Amino acid sequence: MNIRILSLSLTLLVLLGPDALACRRHNIVIITATPTQEAATNGDTDKLRAEGYTFSHCYFQPDAAISSSRFTRHRYTVINLTQPEAADVIRTMTDKKRLLIAVQTHPDDLGDLVSALRSAGLYDKAYLLYTAPGGDTPYEESWHIPLIIKLPSSKHSTLPPGSLIADPVTSDDLAPTIARMAGIKENVTGQGQSMLPLIRRKAKAWRHFVFFDSPRYHAITDGRLKYILHADGTEEFYNLLVDPFETQNRAHIKSIALTEMRRSLTRHHGRP
Repeated sequence: MNIRILSLSLTLLVLLGPDALACRRHNIVIITATPTQEAATNGDTDKLRAEGYTFSHCYFQPDAAISSSRFTRHRYTVINLTQPEAADVIRTMTDKKRLLIAVQTHPDDLGDLVSALRSAGLYDKAYLLYTAPGGDTPYEESWHIPLIIKLPSSKHSTLPPGSLIADPVTSDDLAPTIARMAGIKENVTGQGQSMLPLIRRKAKAWRHFVFFDSPRYHAITDGRLKYILHADGTEEFYNLLVDPFETQNRAHIKSIALTEMRRSLTRHHGRP
């Protein structure tokens, strides 16, 4: 069984403190909330931004999923919950360990769920990963998603809480990040990478671009510039720093950046 963490809605991932075993393991709570637009602007997310690290250029990949079998092999128990009972159940989990909990909820209930973690004495020991789903087009309102990661109080970074991380990441990076948070060191298949080195500023190398592929569109972005190639050959090119709503198509204007993005998209598809 796979847990689709981004297929429908907002996701908050909470990984709780280590158990008493010599091998460090963490509880994991995945909270999926809809609608996405409300989730992305919910006031409770501002509190997480102040305490965590915001990835300002995170992009949705529709096939991103967590394989629950990876966790059951490491003696995790997988539980699926829905609101309104989810918060009450979480309040009873003070002494529970090795849980992978998936919760579906509305963004207005995020504060209640965080309160439940505090009541159980778990919040300060928790990793929180908060994100949202995307859609099926390469435009910002569909492809770009929020992502915030809060470290437990025992973990530290050279970056102060509230910092922005501008490296481009995708929802494919969630599975390997979660695995590392949970202490699972086995290789994760797929194209993602753990994002923890970005928070710790220990990433030796990171991607320059992320890609969108579908029958209708192919696109490439670094979070600042974006190039879109339609199936009929139509091109779009946007400077997201000055045009975040993508209203000024600059594909007709020659530029070094546009040429490089065309070439990178071609290489991405295995063409010389």
